[in-house]
Amino acid sequence: MNGSAIKVSVVTMTYQHAAFIEACVAGVREQRFNAPMEHLIGEDGSTDGTRAICERLAAEQPGRIRLFLRDRKDVLRIRGRATGRRNLIGLLNEARGEYIALCEGDDLWCDPDKLAMQVDVLDRDPELSACFTNAINRSDGKEWAFFKDGPPTTGADGLIRLEHLVRENFIPTATLVFRRSMLLPLPDQVLRSPVADWVLSVHAAKQGPLAYVDRITAVRNIHPGGLISMMDDAYKLEVNVAALEQIGTMVDDQGRAHVRGRQVELLRASIGRFLAHGRTDHAKHALALVKEFGSAGFSLRERLRWWALLHWPGAVRSYHRLRTGKS
Repeated sequence: MNGSAIKVSVVTMTYQHAAFIEACVAGVREQRFNAPMEHLIGEDGSTDGTRAICERLAAEQPGRIRLFLRDRKDVLRIRGRATGRRNLIGLLNEARGEYIALCEGDDLWCDPDKLAMQVDVLDRDPELSACFTNAINRSDGKEWAFFKDGPPTTGADGLIRLEHLVRENFIPTATLVFRRSMLLPLPDQVLRSPVADWVLSVHAAKQGPLAYVDRITAVRNIHPGGLISMMDDAYKLEVNVAALEQIGTMVDDQGRAHVRGRQVELLRASIGRFLAHGRTDHAKHALALVKEFGSAGFSLRERLRWWALLHWPGAVRSYHRLRTGKS
């Protein structure tokens, strides 16, 4: 196939997805899309049979699936945890299409017209950097819409811009289609952020707005093998605060102020929640993040109060009773 003729490159990272990868590939294969496309699959050294399934699927679709077999010794660790980042970067740099669509191996596309519809949106407006849609979350036999009422923030014209994305990562990754010319070359932050899709969306938004189509096109499988979705609250907090730190290096002074404000909001709310529910280990982890990423935005008084609640909860309650007369 002539690489220059490819309209869409579908990029799938997969690791320990034996229960999901066939459905993922089927959702791509079943797209009603008339232009040339390719499906790049990066298998990241699974031990559950995922690799054998990918090899079989690639053999069944020669010329359409390009399979890349990775080795676990090459895995990039970010904040002490193994990631699929090198796999993702390698796939994105191999993509030859005008557009790049993402669908990780444990997700799937449920709308056969997904690609045709999103490509049409992007073709009609060359200023758009990407397009995304609604999705379904699936976990333990239950399903619910990712968005109940559309994205949490949009412009007056319904488009998503940089100022909307610097505070929150709200795009379902499996629905993203990027304009390749506005995504590559990749920013350095993709090597450092614990959340890759957020960095990619912010990077794209710096080149042009993103369009949202209110249509369910994908299913996100939430399961124990998910890298972030099933982690505990302390780790989710760390991931978001650390990702925001990288986002802050991608924007101007005004954007950095928004990023810092969001970091403070997340940390303050989480510490209060952890302490209120007696989750002292989580609270200590969150306070360590305050120290790591700077105490700007937190008063000395509130930091001392948090410290006291962790070390002398009984004394603080007694002090509270003396001051207020309440238990």
